[in-house]
Amino acid sequence: MKIKKCPCCGQVVTDYIWLANGLFTLGAMQRRLVDVLRKAPDGIPVGRVKELLYSNDPNGGPETNNIIAVMAAQINRKMAKHGLRIRSRGGRFAIYSLEERCD
Repeated sequence: MKIKKCPCCGQVVTDYIWLANGLFTLGAMQRRLVDVLRKAPDGIPVGRVKELLYSNDPNGGPETNNIIAVMAAQINRKMAKHGLRIRSRGGRFAIYSLEERCD
């Protein structure tokens, strides 16, 4: 993942993320989620995603895994026009992955 410079002015920015299909503005936790998913091309269990996202939180993060689904939905709205999405399979113990959309 590249988080380097604005394509217009060249200024270093941290709220943009480059993926093969486009440039996206994401919040810090959203960027971390995308980074986690990019490092797991075959998918990663939701519990492990939550552990990785909240590893620096002394309280361990939220009680439920629902926050991952909420973040994924927000990110998907931003990436939809570029043919990318975060997909979950498996319900309560879902496996999350980052993939190209084929609708």
